[in-house]
Amino acid sequence: MEQLITISEDSPTTTSIIPENDGTLPYLKYEILISNPYCYTELEFFKEVHHVKRNKPHLKIDSYRLRRMHLPKRFGWGVHINEQKKIAIIPCESAQYQKLLEDESVKKLGAYRNQKREN
Repeated sequence: MEQLITISEDSPTTTSIIPENDGTLPYLKYEILISNPYCYTELEFFKEVHHVKRNKPHLKIDSYRLRRMHLPKRFGWGVHINEQKKIAIIPCESAQYQKLLEDESVKKLGAYRNQKREN
């Protein structure tokens, strides 16, 4: 089943933003995913980011989740997971994102919120 991780409901943007190229994780993740759409599964992606690119093989990435990434939380990028479980990022203002949102056969999961809710 296809899935779409939608941008966070409290995202500070309504259009996709390329993270600043300053050596941070959001830019590294963006660079990998924009250059390699539908190349990695979730686990393969986190291995590429942390074990290969950052040379941190000691990190236990089994608990890392796409819904926690800054790309869908703060930068306006949806994450599409196709039927083969491969991932790609999609600008939230694009026709492709809208089509996935409207497709009832695609499971939607919201990215985690940026801030805690106030009571």
